[in-house]
Amino acid sequence: MAHSVKRKLAARYPVLSRLKAGRKVGLTAAAGMFGLPATAVSLLGGVGIPVFLSLGALAALVGIATAYVKGGGQILPKNLIDEAKNAEAPYTCDFCTEIILAEACDLTRPHYGDEYVSGEQAETWRQKNPKAFVHLVNSDGELAASFGVLALTSSFTDQFFKGNVTDLLLKGSDVLDFEASKRASTLYISGVVVRDPDTHLGRKRAAAMLWVMLRYLEKLYGVRKKRTLYAIAVTAASKRLMKNLGFTLRCDAKQRQDRYDLYCLDLNPKSWKELKVRVRAFGNSSDVCRCQF
Repeated sequence: MAHSVKRKLAARYPVLSRLKAGRKVGLTAAAGMFGLPATAVSLLGGVGIPVFLSLGALAALVGIATAYVKGGGQILPKNLIDEAKNAEAPYTCDFCTEIILAEACDLTRPHYGDEYVSGEQAETWRQKNPKAFVHLVNSDGELAASFGVLALTSSFTDQFFKGNVTDLLLKGSDVLDFEASKRASTLYISGVVVRDPDTHLGRKRAAAMLWVMLRYLEKLYGVRKKRTLYAIAVTAASKRLMKNLGFTLRCDAKQRQDRYDLYCLDLNPKSWKELKVRVRAFGNSSDVCRCQF
């Protein structure tokens, strides 16, 4: 909370923040500017008040100027600089195990409500395609984020696009195995979850997850084949994210059984490049992610 207030004040009053950052150097310069000449004037007998006032004004100007210049390199306090670093990196990124997938499902419970998919149900999907779910685990072994990319049978996909079925009706038999998934023209992005997404660290986790997701799609599915990526927007934040990534609304929540908007992105070589640029805007996470797939 305190760090957030400081960031807002720094953005609103950049000059004052800069002066504050360089105040120690400025005070030293001001003292030096006033002290030596004042001593010299006293020794020479020129002790009039106007002289000292002039020296004081000059010292103040020198101090302010020095603080502003020196404060430029310290415009962010040290604690904010430390906060900007991702202390829990690097992330180990690999295919989910049954245990980690169950934990990821538990993290989605507050967001999905009645549409929450249990770990047991998600495990039936994973068994059909063990490469469908990916986790990001931090340096302490704690789950930071995860996502799933599923190719489904055409019959289920058609009904899902129309809003007639939901995740709760998705069975393992509706999921294609990995080899069939690579030939599919539609891929369902599901089970996306980030631990503590509204925190500063949570946003870093989200950025890392997006980078890993692109890496995953590029390596396992390739980028030459034209495909359609689709996902449901469970929260307002996920809706904003998909719009920022170039997804467009395909089916309004009012027309769907799950009451969530369905977004799609037609993926081709051109849109793939654009997607990479959009993800890069969230930050380069290549140095904090260790992909094992």
